[in-house]
Amino acid sequence: MSKSFESGRGEIFSDVDVVVIALSMKVWYLVLAGSGKAILICEEPLNTRSGDGTSR
Repeated sequence: MSKSFESGRGEIFSDVDVVVIALSMKVWYLVLAGSGKAILICEEPLNTRSGDGTSR
């Protein structure tokens, strides 16, 4: 039972971790890329995700 609980919690945590890492990476990309090019790169994936969220 303990293992089942850990597995379930691990999956949820993994999802959150992935989102946090993705957001962190995007912020780093913004800082590393600069500002002009980063905005264009960040806007593309953001738009795709926004559409997915609205669809849901």
